[in-house]
Amino acid sequence: MNIEWAKPHEIEDGINAVWGVKDIVDTLTWRYIDHPHPMTEDQMWNHLEAISTLIDMHCEKLMDTYCKVYKLNEYASDEVKARRAEILKGFVEPKLKTKVKTKK
Repeated sequence: MNIEWAKPHEIEDGINAVWGVKDIVDTLTWRYIDHPHPMTEDQMWNHLEAISTLIDMHCEKLMDTYCKVYKLNEYASDEVKARRAEILKGFVEPKLKTKVKTKK
């Protein structure tokens, strides 16, 4: 398999971005536990929702880099896409067999 690797900075940037999210979580923990003015539940939920969204975006970006490296999905060659389509043609969704009950 001929693998074209991503540029090192792309992978490093993705890893550093996730570590950045860890720093954000640490700051939120400080704000929640050690700050003299407590946060409301709504404030905490909003911050956690934002962190969750950040993590999703970083993971999507890392997955895209993974797909580039292994030439998956839209990064596959036309030859590979054609072969996959040919293979998938052989798979047909099974038809559900249902028995119809009749009254006697």
